[in-house]
Amino acid sequence: MTLAVNGQQIELLSPRPLQPGLEVQLTRTANNQVQLQIAPPRNDNGAQLKLQEGLQQILRDNLPQQLPAGDALNQMRQLSATSRGGNDAVAQVVKSLLSLFSVAPKSDAKTTQQVVQNHLQSSGLIGLTKTNTSGGKPELPPLQQQLGKLNQLAEQLPPQAREQMLTLVKGLQARSASHQATSLQNWQELPDGSLERQYRLDLPIRLDRDRLEDSEIRIQQQKRPDEQGRFVSQWSIQLHFDREELGSVDAHVSLQQEWQLSARFWAERDDTAHLIREQLDSFQQQLGASGFQVEALQVQRGRPPRDTRSPINHRLVDLHT
Repeated sequence: MTLAVNGQQIELLSPRPLQPGLEVQLTRTANNQVQLQIAPPRNDNGAQLKLQEGLQQILRDNLPQQLPAGDALNQMRQLSATSRGGNDAVAQVVKSLLSLFSVAPKSDAKTTQQVVQNHLQSSGLIGLTKTNTSGGKPELPPLQQQLGKLNQLAEQLPPQAREQMLTLVKGLQARSASHQATSLQNWQELPDGSLERQYRLDLPIRLDRDRLEDSEIRIQQQKRPDEQGRFVSQWSIQLHFDREELGSVDAHVSLQQEWQLSARFWAERDDTAHLIREQLDSFQQQLGASGFQVEALQVQRGRPPRDTRSPINHRLVDLHT
């Protein structure tokens, strides 16, 4: 960390990360040394209550009008294909949305990673690194950019199509706000540098040229000191989707020691569970080719326990976003 004293910068090393806004006390000792002490946390229950009330209000405002991303994108694509009263600009923006926020079943890891990052950036839960070079202003997140264009271009559509498109835009905006509020309700940062975070998002899957299926992802992070006092991040990823031909499918994935991976699948139907088991060897080979060491792959018939919060008890690699 860097201190500014009388216009000069002094570099100090802390054995653990210091969160923004954390109060510390610096004491000069003999031999020109500085002792750093972290102030005890203040229990500001009023601020926490106000924050939770604000998040609850966001959910009350947005849950009634939210639309899952896959559903909204399906309707946008159909609407842009049947409404040619304006021009092809609307169809081009919808095509960009599909490219930025959906994946094909066999997308490579790099493509899927970029789509997930687009969702996280659009939720406001992680920052953007790019800036608008012309004005020096922060660049809008990907979703807000595209929906802003649709809001403008919708004026060129026939009246009924315009109202439908604006409703779909509002539905996607409400979905993003709901995910953001739900995620922030599960965030906690402690004075010692420990933290807990959760990220919720949709990941639409392009099954064919005319249909997208929704899947839901929850990414959980815990950051705790290990036996040597070094902070390590622990991650758990949960995926859920429901397809007519497969039924409900859930996957819980964890990583440890950076490249050690374990996964458990739940399938509602026997034939789907059997199908997943048949693919495990191929899946393990693909993971191995990507550098992962597979610890365990398990398949169970049924559903995961209701409202389960898989304990994150492995040391996992940080996500660089």
